[in-house]
Amino acid sequence: MHKQRRKALSLVVLFLSVLLSAMVSCISDEIVTNPGNDLCFSADTLSFDTLFSKVGSTTAWMTVRNTGSKTVRIASISLQSGGTSGFHINLDGETKTSFTDVEIPPHDSLFIFVEVKTNAQSAATPIKVTDAILFDTDGPRKQIVLEAWSWDAVIWKGKMIASDTTLTNDKPIVIYDSLVVAENTTLTMQPGTKLYFHDGAYMKVYGTLSAIGTKEAPIQMRGDRLDNVLTDLPYDYYPGQWYYLQLASTSFNNRLEFVDIHGAYYGIIADSSSVSQSKLKMFNSVIHNMVYSCLWSNTSDIEVGNCQLSNSASYTVAVIGGSVAFTHCTIANYQHLPFLNRDDGPSLILVNFLADSKDTSIIRAYPMTAQFNNCIVFGSQTNEVGFGKRENIPWNAAFNNCLLRSYSIPIEQATVLNCKYASDAKFLKLGYEVDKYMFDFRIDSLSPAKNIGSTNYLSTYPIDLNGISRTIDNLPDAGAYEWVQGQK
Repeated sequence: MHKQRRKALSLVVLFLSVLLSAMVSCISDEIVTNPGNDLCFSADTLSFDTLFSKVGSTTAWMTVRNTGSKTVRIASISLQSGGTSGFHINLDGETKTSFTDVEIPPHDSLFIFVEVKTNAQSAATPIKVTDAILFDTDGPRKQIVLEAWSWDAVIWKGKMIASDTTLTNDKPIVIYDSLVVAENTTLTMQPGTKLYFHDGAYMKVYGTLSAIGTKEAPIQMRGDRLDNVLTDLPYDYYPGQWYYLQLASTSFNNRLEFVDIHGAYYGIIADSSSVSQSKLKMFNSVIHNMVYSCLWSNTSDIEVGNCQLSNSASYTVAVIGGSVAFTHCTIANYQHLPFLNRDDGPSLILVNFLADSKDTSIIRAYPMTAQFNNCIVFGSQTNEVGFGKRENIPWNAAFNNCLLRSYSIPIEQATVLNCKYASDAKFLKLGYEVDKYMFDFRIDSLSPAKNIGSTNYLSTYPIDLNGISRTIDNLPDAGAYEWVQGQK
């Protein structure tokens, strides 16, 4: 009797289980075409940074979540423009301009990926391009706005300049692979010329580069990424976006004025050359934010004045032999970025030899003459001036009226006249939390660089990098920038 009751009870439980499963199955399989408020969109606008026309963007994405208990069928997901704007959408690995009968199960999400490659806009400045993703159901239509700025550019891939050429500022120039200036050829850049280098691209000059900008229209060399590495860190603030500007051994009489070079592995590499000819004269320029060095000079004749060379993960300025003269320059290294910090090398290093791996014999001698006049050499370490000096190899290093972050320099290493040693240069912004990767190497009112400069260089450098008179107060300040009352 008890066995029969237990058997009957088991049959009832089994029946109810089957019935419940069938009911749940019916509910979960039910499809609605008017979702009401069950669809939740992660964004109402997808915005892209400025893009060069005919160059594809990075991928943006959004989600559409079904918060209801029933499957939602969206009749169509489409681009308002039909694809003529250059925007494209991708669902489930397929890129099209429209999709039909897209289903989202209950409590599930749909990922939508968006890219854009805009057409030429026939304009000198960026033009806003818009579109929208339309979601059509039996309820009200939902749309997600798409927007980007498109900038017409000249695209060069492995470009060789084989005859004298002048670049204008009509359009930015985007460089893939390389830009090479042939031997016995001069490339001239007009004020306002902008070169944007793609990942891994570089410029190599076998001939001569004449890049003469103005304070109002500087010449710019930088990476081509116009978006962000992180939410608060633009690619433009990050090094390693491109390789370098290299002046080959056959390259002489290069001149750079009001040029801004930033975000590369190396700023300028000057290959070993005869020091009987000028390799490079650079004035009123900024080389900033490199993976390795801002200026790497090997046995070259170089003159640098009124320039800022700042932030690198290795030596900011490396001089290996040759003849160099720096006047009213700020050499500063406070590199600290996510995924990249500086090594323990000094901001400035001067070397007159190359030894074997065991440092027991000299492989090559590099006779060197180096002068630093009215300069600042500073950084985040306690000693920012380094030497690699061997006897019996010509060596002449001099620091005059400079502010140095260093131990006192021994007389056998360099001649030091009227210089100051300090632990803080009092720069305005050093990119820490309050400044968020923003750097300003002008000095404040308490800087020990104030009024320590010599007047001997006023005839050559009467104004600073920002166009401020160096005689605005008592004496010129050391570095590229003169202190000004109330500057921010």
